[in-house]
Amino acid sequence: MEYWQAIVLGIIEGITEYLPVSSTGHLLVAQRLMGLDTGAAGAKAAADTYAICIQGGAILAVLGLYYKRVMQMIRGVFGHDAEGLKLAICILVGFLPAAVIGVILNDLIEEKLFGLWPVVFAWVVGGILILAAVWWRKRNPAPHGGLDAGLRRHGYRHRQGARGRAARGPASHARRVAGRA
Repeated sequence: MEYWQAIVLGIIEGITEYLPVSSTGHLLVAQRLMGLDTGAAGAKAAADTYAICIQGGAILAVLGLYYKRVMQMIRGVFGHDAEGLKLAICILVGFLPAAVIGVILNDLIEEKLFGLWPVVFAWVVGGILILAAVWWRKRNPAPHGGLDAGLRRHGYRHRQGARGRAARGPASHARRVAGRA
């Protein structure tokens, strides 16, 4: 792998990790387009190892971003935070089936799903599902449930201000209340 290829893969990972797209899929396609999946077995292994390492960096960044939640889960595991324990259990329950299936079917998954066309197919299906979810949500807003209710419970409101801008949060609510006094 050349330095420029490593830089390109790092940029692709950095951009796609935080988007609702498959960063792994983008890395696989980029590796294929740069010819890193062909040639000597050692070159492919090196490219795969590099992809794993840069994804590890992205995972560390996410852990840093959610530092408070991670610490809450750690406190929960040691019996100091009931909500943290509940969150840790939920994450573990969501993770275990995928991990077990991944270990059992590893060779089949690599053989059948890591090719160019399965990745492209997953992109198309995923894109259609995201668009369908947005379309459905616009036509079926959650009046008393979902994220909106959770935000309202914590004092956040969404209202149109005098200039047509959205006024959100406790501070804007306090300004509105103070203006009425």
